[in-house]
Order: sequence, then C-alpha cells, then structure tokens
Amino acid sequence: MNASTTYYIRIYGYGLGTYTLTLSKGGSEGSKENPVELTLGTAHAGTVEGYTSGSDHGNSYYKFTTSDADKYTLSMTNSDNLGCKLYSDSGFSSYVSSQYNNCYAGANFSKTFTGTSSSGSLSASTTNYLGIRQTSATSKTTTYNITVAKAN
Repeated sequence: MNASTTYYIRIYGYGLGTYTLTLSKGGSEGSKENPVELTLGTAHAGTVEGYTSGSDHGNSYYKFTTSDADKYTLSMTNSDNLGCKLYSDSGFSSYVSSQYNNCYAGANFSKTFTGTSSSGSLSASTTNYLGIRQTSATSKTTTYNITVAKAN
C-alpha cells in the first residue's frame, strides 16, 4: 500500500453480524511504486513479511544509485532464508541479468552484482532496483541489516 492513497474494503457475508476491522502496516518495506532509497556503504535495518508463493507475497523493495562503473556488493545479516533480484527498471520487471545478479535462499549472505557478465560491472550513475523476497513456505516477518557498497 502507498501513503496518501485511498483504499476501499468490501466486507460481505450472509445474515446479520457484528464486525471489527483492524488495518495495520505490514512488515515489508517499500513498494514497486515507492522503493526505499539505500545509501551506498550505509547499513539499513529492514524487514520483509510474507511467504513464497510465486507472486508478490513477501517482498521488500529498494533502490540504489551507483557512483562509478564498478561491481557492487550486497551484504545482508538475516536469520532466515531470503533471496534477492536486481532489476534495471523502476517497474521491477527487467532483470539486470538473472545469471549474475540474483541471490537465492540464504541467511547472512553476500552477493556481488557484476552487470551482464561475471567480469562486468554496473554502469556509473545508474539507479538499480532491488527486490528482497521471503523464501519461507509459511508466513513470517524477518528483520535484517542490508548494505550495498562498491566491491573491494
């Protein structure tokens, strides 16, 4: 859900009844429309809530802008298995390269993004879009620290 947006909820059923409705902020961060901006080299405390189902049930969305053409490393400290995908577009639909820029189910992982080849780099002054996904089969909230920095 996005801030300053009106949402409508439909409740229906059979017969008379009394309802109590509570709406609260979920545990995932950002959205495809409004990803959280990461500052290079600065740790960010994040959360992702949900489960893996082949769709958007458990994703947090981020973006970062490269300073130079170089390799960049994503470092995460997390207690559960999470995955990531790096996208080249703000719609989170075009992978930079699925072979060199995705990370799969891991706890406390590090992934170096190399662009479109293993010896390549990400382009200078370019905004990249990062999706972090929950890989659990059951719904849960996972907290983590996430850092993106130029690779050493």
